[in-house]
Amino acid sequence: IQTDAAINFGNSGGPLIDMYGKAVGMNTAILGPGGNIGIGFAIPSNMAKQIADQLIEGGEVVRGYLGVLPQDMTAQMAQAFGLKDDKGVLIPEVTEGSAADKAGLKHNDIILEVNEESVESASQLRNTIARYKPGTKVEIIVFRDGQRKNLTVTLEKRPAPEEMASRESQREDTFTDLGFSVRNLTEELAHRYGFEGESGVIVDRVASRSMAAQKGIVPGTLIKEINRKPVKNVEQFRSAMKKAMRKGQALLLIDNGRLSHFVVLEFENED
Repeated sequence: IQTDAAINFGNSGGPLIDMYGKAVGMNTAILGPGGNIGIGFAIPSNMAKQIADQLIEGGEVVRGYLGVLPQDMTAQMAQAFGLKDDKGVLIPEVTEGSAADKAGLKHNDIILEVNEESVESASQLRNTIARYKPGTKVEIIVFRDGQRKNLTVTLEKRPAPEEMASRESQREDTFTDLGFSVRNLTEELAHRYGFEGESGVIVDRVASRSMAAQKGIVPGTLIKEINRKPVKNVEQFRSAMKKAMRKGQALLLIDNGRLSHFVVLEFENED
């Protein structure tokens, strides 16, 4: 809550009172390096109460986690997606293996409602999901391909910041070591690249002038096998590539959308 009430140093943690004497928030910050200049901020009382209840009950604050990258809608985007207004939140990316992914949310979906509550901004979606405990089932209405679709999502526990950073770090390490990175072959990616019914991992980034690029591996390439053993997800891919790098060579069965063929990647032998 932004307020022009007189909040000064030392007031943090105290109540923000409305004109009827009711506590509507908990004072947290003021704008201005030297003291109050008429702009202060408070955590809404219902949010503060929820946090207090969680701390009393379990000693920690846990928040529901959907696993999407939300983006505010604009009138232009709404028109491009065939919406009558700019209400809703666009989902440019769904995290692989997340609650959203498991429930069937897809990249380019537009979330309209969560448990019959209209969603109008990315920040509202984050706050709405954060209100629920992990394991809670929520009903989500999305707009997809011109139609409304109902999905039931079982929320997961929001990963700690260091865990989320670790996941991204692993992806970057793979990119640095190999010159390319991969993602799990989701239903949406299989449809996009024409790999329905196939299994493997899909290449999403390739460094220019890398060995992978020289061998014809490009974004959208499907990697089916490493050293004649199938790989069905990113974890299997990483494990197989580590073994291959120790041996100095990886025989990849890839599909570029036209044909399947083998390529060989050679590494400095680490044995």
